[in-house]
Amino acid sequence: MARNPKNLGATLGFLPYNFRPGRRATIFLGDAGSNFLGFTLASLAVLGEWAENSLVDLAAPVLIFGVFTYDMVYITADRIVSGKVRCVRDWIEYVGRDHLHHRLAAVLGRPEDAVLFIYAMSVALGVGATVLLMASPLSAVLLVGQAVVILLMVTILERRGRRAP
Repeated sequence: MARNPKNLGATLGFLPYNFRPGRRATIFLGDAGSNFLGFTLASLAVLGEWAENSLVDLAAPVLIFGVFTYDMVYITADRIVSGKVRCVRDWIEYVGRDHLHHRLAAVLGRPEDAVLFIYAMSVALGVGATVLLMASPLSAVLLVGQAVVILLMVTILERRGRRAP
């Protein structure tokens, strides 16, 4: 996808139809398009030559996909702890409104605010990944630590916001 700007343009073409403050989205990518993009991005993450340092090779894709990974880990742990899923089959078949965008919309009050917050998280982690590519091993550890702290703060704030009256 990074080598073909048409894919990026086609994906960005959905933005004006999906992010319309105060109005509902009018078109959606769908499962086939989402699966294709996810597979393409995952392939790039696995096959990408990120750096000569093995820590950076591992950490750069994790930071780039940090919001998605965070959401998956969070909902999986929450569903297991709350007893909503008891086995792998339950986990695969579970459909709920407990993903990050749902939780943030509930805490922040508007879906648009949730989207902007997720954009900000993605930018913060993406900038960290970009800087990571040029970082020393110690700086790489610090950047990964910073990303973990950011995600922990988001977790704490959204859990506290959920309990607020």
